[in-house]
Amino acid sequence: MIGVIILVVVIAIFVWSSNQEQTALNGEQKSIIKPIPTNHVVLKSRITNGTNQPASTLTYTQATAAYVGKTVQFNDSCQAVPSGMAIKQNTKILFDNRSKIAKTIIVDNMTFALPAYGWTIKTISATQALPYAVSISCKSATGAQGGGTLMLEANISNPANLK
Repeated sequence: MIGVIILVVVIAIFVWSSNQEQTALNGEQKSIIKPIPTNHVVLKSRITNGTNQPASTLTYTQATAAYVGKTVQFNDSCQAVPSGMAIKQNTKILFDNRSKIAKTIIVDNMTFALPAYGWTIKTISATQALPYAVSISCKSATGAQGGGTLMLEANISNPANLK
């Protein structure tokens, strides 16, 4: 399942990169301008509900019980609850859509969909020096927008993380 997700992400990045490519022809000169990637967060999908749900996943009740204090819920207006949370590197977070309207969630420029009343568990880790503020944005088809922040804390016991 993780391999399929990685393949989809790689294909999406390739398609996005191809669409972003701009060429300018001036006589025989050709220049290609490509955007510089700005993602500093790595998302690893662990569990997703919906039609692509693996058979051996947690139920919604089990997930909400297991991720108390590590859950970000989105309401009808796309507001994140809580709007801020401090977490450690490689923490699994439950993203939970409590609305009848599907949402698009953007975590530090990486996008995933949450169907109506859908949920997913993602592992959050940063490639940047810690501490690092991870932005979360929510958008819905109704135009509602909201968001929040996950603050990735430095691991004090590991001096390499203190830069």
